Amino acid sequence: MKPLKVAIVHHHLRGGGVTRVIQRTIEALQSYPVEICIISGEEPVNPGIFPGVKIGVIPGLSYGPENPMIDPSVLYDNVINKAQVLLSGEPDVWHIHNHTLGKNVQYTEVALMLAKKKNPVCYHLHDFAEDNRPSNYKYLNTEISDQGKLYPVGDHIIYGVLNDRDHDILKKAGSEDTKIHVWSNPVVAESKNVEEDQVIRDPLPGKKIYLYPVRVIPRKNIGEVALWALLAEENEHFAVTLAPKNPKYKSFYSKWVEFVAQHQLPLTFEAGKKWNLNYPELLQRADGIITTSIAEGFGLVYLESWLMNKPLFGRLLPEITRDFKSAGIEFPGMYTGIDIPLDWLDRKELHKTLDKAISTMIRQYGDEVNSILLSEWKDKIIQNDRIDFGKLNSQMQRSLIHVIMKNPELKKEIPSLKRNIPDTEVINRNREVVAGKYGLKEYGEMIFNVYSDLSNRKPGRIDYLDQSVILEQFLSPAQFSLLRS
Repeated sequence: MKPLKVAIVHHHLRGGGVTRVIQRTIEALQSYPVEICIISGEEPVNPGIFPGVKIGVIPGLSYGPENPMIDPSVLYDNVINKAQVLLSGEPDVWHIHNHTLGKNVQYTEVALMLAKKKNPVCYHLHDFAEDNRPSNYKYLNTEISDQGKLYPVGDHIIYGVLNDRDHDILKKAGSEDTKIHVWSNPVVAESKNVEEDQVIRDPLPGKKIYLYPVRVIPRKNIGEVALWALLAEENEHFAVTLAPKNPKYKSFYSKWVEFVAQHQLPLTFEAGKKWNLNYPELLQRADGIITTSIAEGFGLVYLESWLMNKPLFGRLLPEITRDFKSAGIEFPGMYTGIDIPLDWLDRKELHKTLDKAISTMIRQYGDEVNSILLSEWKDKIIQNDRIDFGKLNSQMQRSLIHVIMKNPELKKEIPSLKRNIPDTEVINRNREVVAGKYGLKEYGEMIFNVYSDLSNRKPGRIDYLDQSVILEQFLSPAQFSLLRS
């Protein structure tokens, strides 16, 4: 069989979620007749993770501020020519990552030109500008040459999405089922890098360590881990793995570090660095994995822990874990919110802050705001005179934790945080499901079949999905949190 020629395109190849998916895609397709090249706006940080793959760097494809301004038509020609050189011929399939993220309108224009010029294209959507990225959304929809035409559909175009939620969003916006594929990210157990008989130095002998394997950014809801730490038993300790990279989160992070230190909460930030343990060693030492995130694209943490034989507890995101539950994965004891009585907060300040944040976000997305709309949103955010802890901003979360410190009897009124750690039987069942349905083998077969099908399709007429419908699904009280405003 003649190998399929595939060009994978992304803004960059820095460390991060999309780069990891590209790496796993290449690993998963190693035994298939596929020749792959990668085209990026930047040199890869670690080219060794793409063995045997030719990589082409084209200035103008990276994130906006770092790019030279290039006419999209010229940039398109550069991309086409580079792919032809790297693959010694025309690509059979173009695999484009995050073309509507809103980081670089030139990148988006090139991605859309590929479809307009009848190339077989897969648009792989990991993140949406519509999902609480108003500045990205405004920039993209202002600068794009064909407004309202960011999501083309046609016989030679398919979409890869991370979950059923995103599948349903595109379907509501006008796509056919056959042109949307749910591509769950492949899961590989990181702890394999630790030898079975290797003894890990114990940073806290006699303590149970619950690890939150994240880089600290607002949507990871670090305040909720601090709340867990406040309610911890004597022999329990919580740990977070990584500090933020983005300078704009430095103040957000440092305030939590100072707060935790000031109140001597059993919570360690940058645990690997503090304890001189690498990531696999941290995972092996952990007695369990916690997540408190209020928003995810794929939700790797909901799968990865079981492969490492670790119980998972904390916050469950129903719209993200729906697929996993359907596959047979169990999440006993996890909660979907922590309802806090408004009496524990400054009501006046809360309403004032909500009014401002809701109004700002809706206006940033180009809609009008009035008192009726504000009331409708707040009625859904505040129910039965309570609000979810995850919808509060960091300052409110710290104030609330301080209130509980001063009034320890209030701890009994937070039923969501009662310990309910999954037992060995649940861990074993979940591990079997994850290994059998979310491994590299399954991912490779799925991707290759899609590539093969797409390469045989004849180009057809192009229509466009209704962007307003996509925005409506994300711009809602259910998705709102002051942490993200």
